[in-house]
Amino acid sequence: RPARADAVKRLHEGARRRAATEFARTQMALADEGHSALAATLGASTRLLADLRTAARRVAPLCPPGWSVVRVYRSAIEGHLRSQLAPLWSGPRGDELEVEELTRAYEWLQAYNGLVARLDPEVDQTEDDSEDLGVALAPRGPCRAFADGSRFLMAAYLERVARQVEGWFASIRARKAEPRADASGRLVTTRPEDMFQIIGLQTAIAREHAARAANATTRAVDDDDDDDDADDAKRRDAGQHVATVVLRCLEELRVDANRSAERARDVGTAVDLYLATAATKGRFDESSKVDEAAPD
Repeated sequence: RPARADAVKRLHEGARRRAATEFARTQMALADEGHSALAATLGASTRLLADLRTAARRVAPLCPPGWSVVRVYRSAIEGHLRSQLAPLWSGPRGDELEVEELTRAYEWLQAYNGLVARLDPEVDQTEDDSEDLGVALAPRGPCRAFADGSRFLMAAYLERVARQVEGWFASIRARKAEPRADASGRLVTTRPEDMFQIIGLQTAIAREHAARAANATTRAVDDDDDDDDADDAKRRDAGQHVATVVLRCLEELRVDANRSAERARDVGTAVDLYLATAATKGRFDESSKVDEAAPD
């Protein structure tokens, strides 16, 4: 056991040093090529994912099963990634991300957890093997910190979408409405069409992001894996993403719709009252004319 623990410690330390070196090298190279700070960070992070897949495919088969090579590599790589990516959702840097960058970061975290869920799945075990190996290992299964980060980034994205949609709706409401006749001859405006066009646009963007996230997860897992349950889960996640964006947009529209319905009812009531008053006045005027025309 001491020999195994020493070997695993060396393996973990080597993976940790390589993760730091490769991350810095790739990040600097991408920045020099003109990529944004986030793109360079995520690109460097993806480079470490390639190392993790290589360890699972080529290194683990050469080592005794008790060495937990995949988990050792994963722990070393994940430790470095957490220090680099955590500021995206736990610091002021997250507030500086654009809407598109929020979704890119979210998609990357989803892809990472999709990969480790396959390579280092959660299992029922009564005790942790990290003590025997002599190094602190990450918990099996998806990274909880990255799952929390994903939820934060998605919430921030939806909040930004809501603010954008509300701003666009406000601009539509402030614009002078030009009445036009519809197919039945009623006077209408284009405001409903304009508002739902915005919702349709946001839905299309959400579908694109959801599809890209699912594809990123697919690329992250082994190419020869065929898991229908995992594919179904990805489709459910993508559908939930789209549905959430649509509902958030509709929520912004709901207040306007309720107010419009109330105003329509008020106008209808006023018109009915006017017609009733006009009809009564008309009958009174006709009666007066008849009385004036009658002979004494």
